Amino acid sequence: MRLKKTVGYAVWTALVGIIGVGCGGVPTNPTRSYRSSFSRSTWQIRENEPPPSLRPSALAAPKSPSPGILAVRVEGERAYGLTSRGLLVLKVTDPQKPEPLCHYELPGPPQHLAVAGPRVLVACGAKGLRIVNLSDPKRPRGEGTFAPRRETVRAVAVKGKWAYLLTAKAGLTCLEVSDPAKPQPRATLEEVRGGEGLVLAGERLYVWGEKLVVVDISDPAKPQTLAQLQPQMPLRGLALWRTQVLTLTSQSLALMDFTDPAKPQLVTQFRSSASSDLPPSPATAKQPQRGHPDAGEGPAVESDGCIYFFSRPTSTFTSPREEPPAPATGPPEKSAGEFTSLAVAGDLVALARGREGIWLLSLAEEATPQKVASLTDVGEAGDCALAGERLYVADATGALHIFAVTQPQEPQRLGVYRLTAAD
Repeated sequence: MRLKKTVGYAVWTALVGIIGVGCGGVPTNPTRSYRSSFSRSTWQIRENEPPPSLRPSALAAPKSPSPGILAVRVEGERAYGLTSRGLLVLKVTDPQKPEPLCHYELPGPPQHLAVAGPRVLVACGAKGLRIVNLSDPKRPRGEGTFAPRRETVRAVAVKGKWAYLLTAKAGLTCLEVSDPAKPQPRATLEEVRGGEGLVLAGERLYVWGEKLVVVDISDPAKPQTLAQLQPQMPLRGLALWRTQVLTLTSQSLALMDFTDPAKPQLVTQFRSSASSDLPPSPATAKQPQRGHPDAGEGPAVESDGCIYFFSRPTSTFTSPREEPPAPATGPPEKSAGEFTSLAVAGDLVALARGREGIWLLSLAEEATPQKVASLTDVGEAGDCALAGERLYVADATGALHIFAVTQPQEPQRLGVYRLTAAD
């Protein structure tokens, strides 16, 4: 009986092998070479190994390109950059020779970061929040994770033992991080759902994106909405200047007074397509009548709990210092690039404009933005940071550019750090 089973198995194996070769399939002989009727190529098949089209090496994703620097923050002598692969830390004591300290790999890709002493909190999209301890920057270590199920963490801000997360579905999550290894959610606020970024200002939190929401966080466990505002265009950034707020859209920069968050007042604006024709200071400008369609002061209409205000420069502003520009007689100029982010230090504002570089604006003269310089040799400027008298530009093509802005009209290049294949 045992002999019959052995002979039967051998005959069956031979038949399967013959049929497999005749049909262009994989032969059972582990070393037999055969030609595919589809690809017309010859290869050696090993036992229990699938054809090349089904092997893991053929199905693996292609190697990702060299990462660019997508965002930058500067604290003290360190610059923190986000790349498509993780967190890059540079020592910038000598800006002419930035020294890489580490490039900590993160899931994601990472989208936003906040620095709190030796720790860096990174929003990693669908992978949640990651807390990295950089007490020894050459030996970084992951210290904590908060990953809400089926959520996307877009941005993070931190103050003391509290971290504020901006997520796609839950909106704002107030997270206690006194124990970084075990972050604890304490409250959520759905009114800020859809936001893209957030900025802390004392006991207020400004959440910007499709709308602007002002949140009272005097008690982080019970955040309260103070106002919801709907700009004409989505906001791409927000920063604080003295007691006022700068809001950025793709084409304009607005200076707003939020003394009463429910009744914000427009102070002045700057538009990219009319950089030489700036709106004047309200102190010297002829203001349109309130309620006029072109009125640019204050909120226009309150509806459904949202206050709508104008985010475009007004066409009725005239400046006593300049004559109106003459009508264009030549071919139309190319449309200006779009603003992507902003940074503020003192009275200096830096605006990132992608492939068109960086614009530097001064707010020193009656709080009216005045363009003083532009930088074009910075690759693709996606983000920027101002620290002291230096400007740091995150180049999405793979570099961090450092400039001295002691004299904003004549910025001087100090150094550049370029990512390598090892990064």
